[in-house]
Amino acid sequence: MAEQINVRYSQQLQEQLFPKSDFYKKSLSETSIAADADTFEIPNLSDIDDANEGKPTLLPLKVVVSEDSKVTGTMKQLYCSPLLITDENEITVNYDKRTAKQKQQAATLSAKAGHYAAYQWLPASSSANIVSSTGSARATNVTGFTGNRLAVTKTDLLKVKALLMKANALEVPGELFALLTPDAYQDLLGIAEFVDYDKTGVASKLEEGILGKILGFNIMVRSAFGKGHIGAWYNASAAKIRTIGTAATDRPANLFWHSGLVCHAEAFPKVYINSDRADYMGTLINASVRFGAEICRADGIGTAAIAEVVS
Repeated sequence: MAEQINVRYSQQLQEQLFPKSDFYKKSLSETSIAADADTFEIPNLSDIDDANEGKPTLLPLKVVVSEDSKVTGTMKQLYCSPLLITDENEITVNYDKRTAKQKQQAATLSAKAGHYAAYQWLPASSSANIVSSTGSARATNVTGFTGNRLAVTKTDLLKVKALLMKANALEVPGELFALLTPDAYQDLLGIAEFVDYDKTGVASKLEEGILGKILGFNIMVRSAFGKGHIGAWYNASAAKIRTIGTAATDRPANLFWHSGLVCHAEAFPKVYINSDRADYMGTLINASVRFGAEICRADGIGTAAIAEVVS
C-alpha cells in the first residue's frame, strides 16, 4: 500500500511540477533524464564552409574535418521542506488534503526552477548581448533596490532584436520570447506604438502566460518571490546575481531568448513518505527534483538582456 501511494504521489507531482505556463517551457526540453542525473549534454555542431557554385576547378574536392563539440549542463537538486500530515487517513483517503499539499510543493519547486533558468539564460557579464536601458528616470519597485532606474524604451527593444538578427538566431526554428520585470512591462504600456498590444493577444497565448507580442517577442512578466525581479539580475558591474538578497545599486534584468537556442532538463521527481512517525504523531511527505537549464550554444547566441540602469 505504501509503495502504491509513493508511485501515485510521484506521478501526480510530475503533472503539477512543470505546468505549461512557466516561461522556461518555451525552450528545447530534455525530459528523459534519470532522477539522480548530475548533468545533461547539448551537442554543438561545428560551422562548415559556405556552399560553392559552378563547376569544380579541381578534383578531388578538398575534404574538411568536422569536429563537433558539446555544452554540458548541470542538474541542480531542488527540494522542499518536509510537510507533516497529522492523520494517516489524510494521505490514504482524503485526496483533497493530499492534493493541496502536493500543489504547495510543486509550486515551490517550479518557482525555484524558474529562478535558476532565468539566471542560466541571462548573458554573462562578458557578453555583448546586454543592452542598457536608455529611457527617462523612474522609480524601481524591486524590493531592496533604491533610487531610480532608466526606463525600457522602443529603441532598447530594437537593439535586442538587432543583436539576435545579426547572430542569425532567427534562422533557427522557434519563437522569440521576453521575460520582463513588472516595471519594464509598465514602461512598454507607456509607449504609444505599444499601448494597445495587450488587447490583441490570442486567448491560447494568454492562457500560457503570454501577455502580447512586440517586435516579434512574445511578452511575459515575472515577479520572483513577489519582489519585482525575474529571479535574477545584474549588479553594478554587470555580474549575474540570483541570491535572495539585493543591493541598492543592482540593475533589474529583462531576459530575451529564442526558444530553439536555449534548453531545460527536468528529471522525474522523487518523493519521500515516512508513515506513522510516533515522534511527529503523523506522516511526513517531501519531494525533490533535479533540474537544469542552459544556453544551447557555447558562443551564447540566442539570448539577450536589457539591464535597467541606475540613473
